[in-house]
Amino acid sequence: MLEVERFEKIMEYLREKKTAPVNVLAKRLFVSEATMRRDLSELERKGLVKRLHGGAILLDGANQEPVSYTHLTL
Repeated sequence: MLEVERFEKIMEYLREKKTAPVNVLAKRLFVSEATMRRDLSELERKGLVKRLHGGAILLDGANQEPVSYTHLTL
């Protein structure tokens, strides 16, 4: 799965649940927890999520448009 696809899946999950533990996301997307932490850090850098100890929460305003169209560059 490409990074941008993972970002989309992470954001879909967060739009539904509002919070997400690293271990749950890693299992759902079949990646290591280290990869998931890096992905969440990148999404935080882009202003979409707030990293917390062991996971992340969706920031207000980050739930309207797909990540691939608004915040990612390929």
